[in-house]
Amino acid sequence: MKRLFGILLAAGCMFAVSCNKTDDGAPALDITKAGLEFTADGGQGTIEFKGGATPATAVSNQEWLHVGSITATDVSVTADPNMDLLSRSALVTITAGGVKKSTIVSQTGIIFTLGKTAVNFYAMGGDDTTVLFNTRLNSLVPACA
Repeated sequence: MKRLFGILLAAGCMFAVSCNKTDDGAPALDITKAGLEFTADGGQGTIEFKGGATPATAVSNQEWLHVGSITATDVSVTADPNMDLLSRSALVTITAGGVKKSTIVSQTGIIFTLGKTAVNFYAMGGDDTTVLFNTRLNSLVPACA
């Protein structure tokens, strides 16, 4: 009977130690919805988290990504339009009760697409060719006669 009591006591101690707290006694903080990806147009998104003490704070390490409202379970972020060809990323750090967790937010660059896969130009001239392209860049393509 003493052995059974000892086993139950050990299990109870393990259960008490494994509660939702970090090693230093602060409540655990977990990011449950991360990996936000924005198009070049920008927009709004939400990073979800659980645990941690309230109130929580959040900061972005890039000027183009703005932290908005923060609730007990989520952080609202807004991405400015990306007028560059290259993609970019930002790090959002959520702090609650002295515990910090970070997640990466990414945004694509301007997508440049052509309406044709190939255009041939001949030295002797030929028919006019129209190539449709789609981009957010201001573009000027000179035509030489």
